[in-house]
Amino acid sequence: MTRMLKWIRTWFSDTARSAYDVKFFADRAKKHSPKSIRHLYGTLWILCFLSSIALSFAILIALPHVRAAVASLKEVAPTLYPAELVVTIKDGNVSTNVREPYAIELPPKWRELASKEETGAAPHLLVIDTRARAEDFPKKNTFILLTKQSIVIPDENDTVKFYSLKDVGNITITKQLYTKVISNVLPYLDLLPTIATVGIGCIILFLPFLFAGVTLLGYLLYLLVAVGILWIIAIVIKAPRTYGDLYWLSMYGLTLPICYRLLEVIFRFHVNFLFTVIFLVWMGYVLKNLPKEAKAKRKA
Repeated sequence: MTRMLKWIRTWFSDTARSAYDVKFFADRAKKHSPKSIRHLYGTLWILCFLSSIALSFAILIALPHVRAAVASLKEVAPTLYPAELVVTIKDGNVSTNVREPYAIELPPKWRELASKEETGAAPHLLVIDTRARAEDFPKKNTFILLTKQSIVIPDENDTVKFYSLKDVGNITITKQLYTKVISNVLPYLDLLPTIATVGIGCIILFLPFLFAGVTLLGYLLYLLVAVGILWIIAIVIKAPRTYGDLYWLSMYGLTLPICYRLLEVIFRFHVNFLFTVIFLVWMGYVLKNLPKEAKAKRKA
């Protein structure tokens, strides 16, 4: 525990100093050390750990709603399919035994929820219209549209997505078949809360290590290019250093850009190339203001 607390204090001090203190870089410029990689990995691990905690809390908060949704679905699902409806899919084409357009309505509880979110009448759950096209979806006031050859559902930005029935194979869907399938599937829904609980443990224990490792690899590859640009800047501002020196120092120089990236995630915005601009400006400032003995170190 003492060793862990010491590491945390050291990491916090190094992280803070790498965001404002040029002298910190002067000290790190005296030697190449794997500490820079460990520091960067530690930074990414802590950020991933905090994100995992936040995600776990979100799952915990959602669990009661998941249980309620599972209970509602188990109650309602067996009654959704009309007894008189027979849908035949043959060679990718749909035919039915009912007058079209044929609508399957939302259950009363779901209709109330849909009415709160939608203006006008509550949408249908499914509309079958073999004469309709995907472009007709908005006029059908439904969550799902079954046409002659495809299933149409809503997509982002008021667009639609459709799935061809060409590869479905030949099948006749009746109330009996639907009931058989549902009775086999519904028991597995009871496992969702348990899966979510186990998932929380896995997220906290394993996700930070995995994501931090993958992100570290991404940043190391990013620095291969970014340090090349920084090397040119260093020559221009008359503070030349070897590419290797810059690569090691830049692992600490990523602190400010990573803080900016965190703000992007929290406030949900993005400015192209600003991450790189922050990195290059900060590291250029650091190189320009390094003490002379640090600048001359590689020449000695």
